[in-house]
Amino acid sequence: MFSGKRCRRRGIRRHGKCSGCSLRAQCPLSKLQRGEKRLVACMKSNRQLIGHLAAMGILPGTEINVVSNNDSSLVVGVRGGRVTLSREIADTIMVA
Repeated sequence: MFSGKRCRRRGIRRHGKCSGCSLRAQCPLSKLQRGEKRLVACMKSNRQLIGHLAAMGILPGTEINVVSNNDSSLVVGVRGGRVTLSREIADTIMVA
């Protein structure tokens, strides 16, 4: 696990929203191709959706692997399992 500094603003590691974070968001998850592995930097959505993604194991700092990228959905590997996400939800997940 990452052993860097904690965020000055929120006190949590790597949420990607301020200058205290060491992990910078580069692109949305929906732009990745099949087979790419990245780390989740932050999620730009409401609390309800972020809570739902957290329940599926998608949290900032988690490694995510794109298994399939179709026109309407993405299948991603996260924490040893597979999760299907709609394109709209994948657009809210920023990866680095």
